[in-house]
Amino acid sequence: MKEVSRVGAYGITCFENRILLVKQIKGPLKDLLDLPGGGLEDGEGPAEALKREFSEEVVGHFDHFTHTETLFHTHHHPEMIYHLEAHIFVVLGFAHFLKKNAIGELPFDWYPIERLPHLPLTPVTKKALRLSI
Repeated sequence: MKEVSRVGAYGITCFENRILLVKQIKGPLKDLLDLPGGGLEDGEGPAEALKREFSEEVVGHFDHFTHTETLFHTHHHPEMIYHLEAHIFVVLGFAHFLKKNAIGELPFDWYPIERLPHLPLTPVTKKALRLSI
């Protein structure tokens, strides 16, 4: 079985009792909701990756961020074993770029925080938000 290891950076962003989540559209986490973020590119640190991923995925930027923790997770999928080292950040001062009808690489939306336990979340998102897995 194929094994994949990845290092990523992910941001927790809240506004008016809602949290920003993206919907994964491919891979072992297809159709699950995830924190905006993704894998580091060559020569990139977690902070740079987080800024780039927010720009790509949710067409936005932010003023401040704080690294809160690093999580490790192994996801067993029928086609692969997926190992992830996830750098989790709290993102403050998030703003969409001022483009009319801007669309990111992934579908995204603001979800009510009280609905989180009932949403199809990725395992790392559940861990980062301290929800039962």
